[in-house]
Amino acid sequence: MFTSFTTGCMYVFYCSIYILQVIRKETQKMVKQVENQAAEIGQNATAQSSLILSKAQVMIQRNIVQTSKEGSREEAGMGKKGRGQDRTE
Repeated sequence: MFTSFTTGCMYVFYCSIYILQVIRKETQKMVKQVENQAAEIGQNATAQSSLILSKAQVMIQRNIVQTSKEGSREEAGMGKKGRGQDRTE
């Protein structure tokens, strides 16, 4: 009877170890999936940020060019509407 009890306990012990190993492997797999998703989200955010910055830089350049053109017109006495229409002299 003692041998049967010991054998039963050993069986339960080894089954428990096996179950824990399976759980550990599945947990590690889930952690890896979450890490991969986080990396992908980070890469997408970086790409979107770069796109937004590029668009903003283009808009800034357009505003600078437009402002420069308007300033040149005003210096020449042309104003925004065209040649000589904004003169107050």
